[in-house]
Amino acid sequence: MTYLRVSVTDRCNMRCVYCMPENAEFIPHEEILTYDEIERIVRVGMEAGIRKVRVTGGEPLARKNIEYLIGRLAALSTLEDLSLTTNGLELAGKAKALADAGLRRVNVSLDTLNPEKFKTICRAGDIGAVLSGIRAANETGLRPVKVNVVVMRGRNDGELCDFVEFGDREDVIVRFIEYMPLMKGPDWGRLFVPRDEIIEKIAARIEPAAGADTDPNAPARYFSVRGSGRNIGIISPVSHGFCSMCNRLRLTPDGRLMACLLAPSGTDVKALLRSGGSDEEIADAFRRAAASKGPKGLFPDAARPMHSLEVDMVEGTVGRIISVNVSDARGVRKLPVDSVEVQVGHGIAGDAHAGPDPVRQISLLAMESIEKIRARGLDVHPGDFAENITTQGLELHTLPVGTRLRSGTVEFELTQIGKVCVTRCAIYYQAGDCVMPREGIFVRALSPGVLRPGDSIEIVEK
Repeated sequence: MTYLRVSVTDRCNMRCVYCMPENAEFIPHEEILTYDEIERIVRVGMEAGIRKVRVTGGEPLARKNIEYLIGRLAALSTLEDLSLTTNGLELAGKAKALADAGLRRVNVSLDTLNPEKFKTICRAGDIGAVLSGIRAANETGLRPVKVNVVVMRGRNDGELCDFVEFGDREDVIVRFIEYMPLMKGPDWGRLFVPRDEIIEKIAARIEPAAGADTDPNAPARYFSVRGSGRNIGIISPVSHGFCSMCNRLRLTPDGRLMACLLAPSGTDVKALLRSGGSDEEIADAFRRAAASKGPKGLFPDAARPMHSLEVDMVEGTVGRIISVNVSDARGVRKLPVDSVEVQVGHGIAGDAHAGPDPVRQISLLAMESIEKIRARGLDVHPGDFAENITTQGLELHTLPVGTRLRSGTVEFELTQIGKVCVTRCAIYYQAGDCVMPREGIFVRALSPGVLRPGDSIEIVEK
């Protein structure tokens, strides 16, 4: 582990809808790490292998005299990179002081270029101040300035090409980030836009293949913008998890050393410090945090991999149908269509697998499962696994038999998880694996209706 994210405060001068509730409760000041404590932890971390530090929050510029901490961290001799993530509201007034203190670069969060949408998404602040902060960062040499955009369906996904142009105009690197359900809101599935769809929306502006990453541990995959050569990044922790490459640890404002943002627990380094703990004990906390990451983000006390960011599968959890597929013969891939008619006691009208079978009327597979085969280098798509419905945002194979799902007027009951394949399919022979036998599910229709791509699908009874 070579990268440490240091959160200096949990307070923020915005209330972005995906990040912080309007009535948020904060950690008492006396429980927040002091600058002396942060410097000591970072220094010991560097002795344990940390080479890069990013200062974060909350909003780090909301903490008093943040430039003083930056100066102390910048003075640590073996630190290779010192950066900061901010919402930009206070950046214009502090950019020069931060640069003079030794800060090297900044990332700025900006989810819309529309002033009215800014008010809706951020619920505080002024977009003009953020834009001024971005320009001030460039002028004072805090480069490259990276602008992070959390993509949300219906809120800002229509602005992606505008952001590509913004990157060219303002001389910044724009990075689109998949919406992560950190607050476990029930609307996550409706708002989530996967990486592949983001690429589709900006396809006319970028080169078709992702370029090489300068850092193999970096979460972003970069694409070249046609005509300018500038890079556009996409960070996709949900649809293309990158836990196996992650080299990051996190220090929370109240002094817990975490192996991941979503780790279920961490080591209380503050307690070590305030009880007279030695540098060796702090170094041991770093070693234990690094060891707890395990392969692919598996934590010893976690119920599931940390890169599995989907909301808990509870009643009310909402996903999305991304494809409906039919075939007129068995044993072949199903082809995507604009809509399908679901009939009670039969399945999907016109599909070769429809019939009176009370167990296997309609098949479903999650896009998250398909991505596992894509990760093996095989170009597969919805319908290739002979599933009728392809979803996004629901861990279908984790649901128990008997679960009820609803999409519009159509209601289903889960009747079977997985299946036994009599013969090995082409996907298996090419990829050495197939997810449908393990992670596909079958349902029977309880009520009729029409399904289309883009429809929501939710758990109504578990």
